[in-house]
Parts: sequence; structure tokens; C-alpha cells
Amino acid sequence: MGILLSQDLPSEREALDAYSTVVASVAERLAPSVASLRVTQRRGHRGLELAGGGSAVVITGDGYLLTSAHVVARADAGSATFTDGRTFSFDVVGTDPLSYLAVLRVGSDDRHPAEFGDADRLRVGQPAARPPPQRLKGRREYPRLPFERRSRPPPPPGSAGSSR
Repeated sequence: MGILLSQDLPSEREALDAYSTVVASVAERLAPSVASLRVTQRRGHRGLELAGGGSAVVITGDGYLLTSAHVVARADAGSATFTDGRTFSFDVVGTDPLSYLAVLRVGSDDRHPAEFGDADRLRVGQPAARPPPQRLKGRREYPRLPFERRSRPPPPPGSAGSSR
């Protein structure tokens, strides 16, 4: 067993520079695999159109994307815009209320699927970075893996703990 001396630790600036370099590298590598979603739905007898948005990640090269189920809940139509500037309409292939995920399909066979890591190696509180949707251009978000999401499934839609 060794003794850890403070002189062995990197300075705060060195640690932040290393962290920033890793986050920027991951964001750059994932950018072609992320789409900004625009979702519309019609309501009422007058056909009032409501619009919303979100983001999705490409999971296969033939146009399958993964997003949160609430993003496309009750969607009538939608489009996905990629960092190369191309926009495609999408179809909702299916949703899973237990995992709170939805699978979409765009009409493109040349998408760049994201490279996924090993979820078993994640630890509670570990930062997870992703490039922002185009509408948030220039801004980085740093979601952290919360304990409750690792320990139990999300609440069912319509329950007190649900966001829908």
C-alpha cells in the first residue's frame, strides 16, 4: 500500500484541460450520429398543430434512431436534421414504456451509427457527454448518471413520477 501525496495529483487546470479535451473529442466523434428532432401533432376538431422537439442518436447505418419515448408520444409527423444539414422525415417504429425509449426510422441508408460503450463499466455519478442538437448549437450539456436510473426503471406514463 502506497501513500498518495498531493504532489502526485494533477493541478486543477491540468485536470480540467484533460477533461475538456476528452469531452470535445467525444462530442466531435458523435456529432454525425446525433439528430435534432422536430415533432408535430394535430389536436382538436380545428387541427391545431403543436410542435415540439428533442434529439435522437443513430443506432444503425440504415436509418434507425433511438430517442426518449416522450419526445415522440402522440406524434403525427416529424423530421430529423443531422449535422451535415440534411433533413429526413421519420416514422416511429415502436416505443417501450418500461425502458422509456422509442425507435425511429429515417429514409436514409448512409447514417453514421454511434459507437456504444460498455454500460456495465458505468458508475453512479459518472459524467456522460453528448453533442447538443443543432438548435442548441455551441452549447454542451453534461448529464450525469443518476442513482435512481441505475437502480430502478422509470415510472410508467401517467403516474405521479412520470413527466408525461
